[in-house]
Amino acid sequence: MNKAIQELMAKLALTSDNILKADIYREILYRAADFISTGVKVVGVKNFQTLEVKYHIPSELSVEYPVAEGAVATVDNKVTWTDFTLSLKKAEVPLFITDEAKTRQFDNQWQLVLKRAGEALAKEKDENILETIANGYYTGWTHTASNKWNTSSGDPAADIAQALESILSATGVSDADIKNVAVIVPVKAWGYLMKTQDIENIRTNLINWFKDSYGIEFYPT
Repeated sequence: MNKAIQELMAKLALTSDNILKADIYREILYRAADFISTGVKVVGVKNFQTLEVKYHIPSELSVEYPVAEGAVATVDNKVTWTDFTLSLKKAEVPLFITDEAKTRQFDNQWQLVLKRAGEALAKEKDENILETIANGYYTGWTHTASNKWNTSSGDPAADIAQALESILSATGVSDADIKNVAVIVPVKAWGYLMKTQDIENIRTNLINWFKDSYGIEFYPT
C-alpha cells in the first residue's frame, strides 16, 4: 500500500461526516486500482475534465540539407494535421458498508470491501488498456514467438530482441521512448522468466538480464 492511500485511510478515521467519507472512499478506490493495475503502470494516467477529447497530431517533417545560401524552404514541406478523437467511458462498482459491518469489526470490513472493489476496477482497466495496445499495432510490427516460452524449444530472449529491433527501427523513436519499453506477459509465464539459468556466461534469469542489458521492465498480468 502506497503512502497516498495510507494518508487517505488516516483521514477517513478522523472524519465523521458521511458525505466526506464517501469522497474519501472513492479516492481510495481509484488510487488502489491504479496502484495494482499493470496497464496503468505501463501507459500512465492522464486526467480530463470532459468525456469527449480531441487531439490534432502533426505530421512528420523532413529536413533538406545542404541548401544554398539564402535558400527558402519548399512549399510542399509543410505540416499536415490528423484529428484524433477520444470518447471516455465510465465504469461502476458497488460499494456498500452496512450498519452490521459497523458493529462487527467495521475497520476490517470496509478495508476488505475496498480491496475487492479495487481489484475489480484494476482488472477492468488492464483489460481495456492492454487490449487497446494489442489492437493498435502497425502492420508488419508483429512477430510470432519461435515456440512457447515454457518449453525447451522456446527462446524468449530472441523473441524479445526481435520485437525490440522492430520498435527501434520505427520512425521518430527517441531516447525517452527507448527507456519506456516494457514487456507485458501472462502471469503463468512469469515463473519461467524468473528461472535461473546461464545467459552469456552469467548465472541469472531473463528478467534481470534484459533489465541490466536493455533497461526493459517486465510486468505480469
